[in-house]
Amino acid sequence: MTDEDVRSGSWLSEPVELRIKDVLWDEGATGHLVIRGAKGGKDRRVPIPSVCVAPLKAQIIKAKGIWDRDRRDSPGVGVTLPSRLHIKYPSAPFLWQWFWIFPAANHCNDPRLNVQVRYHVLSECIQRAVQVATRKIGLDGFITPHVLRHAYATHSRETIDALSKLLGHSSIETTAGYRHPVVDKASNPLDDLLN
Repeated sequence: MTDEDVRSGSWLSEPVELRIKDVLWDEGATGHLVIRGAKGGKDRRVPIPSVCVAPLKAQIIKAKGIWDRDRRDSPGVGVTLPSRLHIKYPSAPFLWQWFWIFPAANHCNDPRLNVQVRYHVLSECIQRAVQVATRKIGLDGFITPHVLRHAYATHSRETIDALSKLLGHSSIETTAGYRHPVVDKASNPLDDLLN
């Protein structure tokens, strides 16, 4: 239960596995992330908090630089694809829309295909970063990715039905464990950062 992310209430493995095509920008200032093949194999959409728009756009620019470098210096290195899509669409591993938003620093070997690929950063890297950050501020052991997901769920302004869908729960009872009647009308603390 240490595999979650505060910003969207998603599991930690879900954001690191995001691809460029999974970001849907609205006409306004925000947008949605498409979480593909989440728990239960279902896709779901989660809103991008307004405080995350600029950092996400900056990360996409950084990823584009890595993709451009791969296309120039390592044209035979693509990304892994779900199922057997690489057979049906052989050029897809090299296309920008299939590239990772959070690409790993180096290429690695895909043991299934025995080819070099660019993979995404691993969840363990994010967990270590949270651990290092909490140690720096003297909260080691108090803040974990699971605590951040719990805080998101507890302080969300969404209805219990909407929150259940955002968190990817198949049962309202699971979501209800996060909610307390006192906070049902509480504001989202992430949006308050802009004020």
